[in-house]
Amino acid sequence: MRRDYSVSRLKAWMCRQAYCIVQGWSICVLAWTAAGCSVDTVSAGDAAMPPGSPDVASLAPDAIIQWPDAAAGGDGACRVLACNSAGAQYCGDIPNCGQTLHCGQCPSGLECKNSICAGNCVTCNPAGGDYCGTIGDNCGGSLDCPATCPKAGWTCTDHICTAQPPFCTPVTCATTSGDHYCDKIGNGCGGSLDCGNDCPTGWDCVNNICVGKKPICNPLSCTTPTGDHYCGTVGDGCGGTLTCGDDCPAGWTCDTDHICKGLGGVCTPSTCDPAGGHYCGKVGDGCGGTLDCPAVCANTGWDCVDRVCKGSIVFCEPLKCETASGDNYCGTVGDGCGGSLDCPLTCPKTGWTCDTDSICKGALPVCSPLSCTTPSGDSYCGTVGDQCGGTLDCPLTCPKAGWTCDTTKHICKAQPPVCTQVSCDAASGDHYCGPIGDGCGGSLDCEPPVPRRAGRARTACAGAMRQLAMPSRPA
Repeated sequence: MRRDYSVSRLKAWMCRQAYCIVQGWSICVLAWTAAGCSVDTVSAGDAAMPPGSPDVASLAPDAIIQWPDAAAGGDGACRVLACNSAGAQYCGDIPNCGQTLHCGQCPSGLECKNSICAGNCVTCNPAGGDYCGTIGDNCGGSLDCPATCPKAGWTCTDHICTAQPPFCTPVTCATTSGDHYCDKIGNGCGGSLDCGNDCPTGWDCVNNICVGKKPICNPLSCTTPTGDHYCGTVGDGCGGTLTCGDDCPAGWTCDTDHICKGLGGVCTPSTCDPAGGHYCGKVGDGCGGTLDCPAVCANTGWDCVDRVCKGSIVFCEPLKCETASGDNYCGTVGDGCGGSLDCPLTCPKTGWTCDTDSICKGALPVCSPLSCTTPSGDSYCGTVGDQCGGTLDCPLTCPKAGWTCDTTKHICKAQPPVCTQVSCDAASGDHYCGPIGDGCGGSLDCEPPVPRRAGRARTACAGAMRQLAMPSRPA
């Protein structure tokens, strides 16, 4: 805007040099030719001008000159106008300092009202503020606005409603959405804020907003980085706007901050410490709200990276798509170290399918879900995997007297004489092999039996074998 105004002033000066003819009173034709001049004319008025009157046509627009006083036939102080002057675009013949300014017709789309080219007339309540009292309407007329401001706590100052916090929220040059204002803007309280021209490197000041393009900025989409949804019209993070409409998920509503919000039943709010990871700093809660999590990660050696606590292999053990309990992840899941794990969407076990929680699930007859009591008579406690990709919620109190819940392995345990501990050699003379329950909630890993005689070594497990399954839900 400032550059365009300077160019216009230069063109006007060049036109004066080419077309101004001084004959007594100056007759100056500021003719914008086909090469770039307008059709503005300044000529002497009809009345005889007093001696010593200045040559208006030779002065720059907006200059303040002193005419002879009224007793000498002048009109005192006067400001020299141009057809585009003082924030207005004039039309028709304008009296100016004893002479007449011929401004011609208005550009297409504007209408000449009271010698001013009028387009969008001012209202008493434009976006961003309120006028009060009698003001010009930007259409050549006047506008009578209420003397009392409509917002509580606001007062009328120089025909503009102003306030102080807490009745208003002051605007800053850098917004919470990451945008930056530039030059002079409204301050949100009826005044103005000078943000200068300190846009980030590579950004341009366009309509008082710093605007950037890729690769210096990445425009937002209608889905937030945390998976929530914007609604209505919001800033796009690059100085532009993003129109997201009103397509919130079913059961969600568009809040005043232009983010879709949900309640219990349609969404499950997250916590700072969800299963398998930890957030840090401010993050979305999965229901359109925010979580203010500790900025420092609780795990030793972990760092806060992009609002997620992350650890290296020195401080954590990343998950694999196949868990130690035999379950399988599918799709993209957290890797247990603050990163992500990309697993196949097709489950490796026949008849199993990938569920919405990114865990492969099965059902009878492709798998046999566990119960809280094992075939060997042991009992699970707390939440464990059910061997079909789901979970099994068992009582924390063990059913047998004297038994307690081992919260690390989620199985009830005891010590003799409350329980009878077994060994790999059964009382019947049989020999167990492989992993078995020890009768007290623990496990034994039995070796193959010693050969009974030369040439007849038992190389396979025989007889009854009691094996304890202790699955755990993938973290």
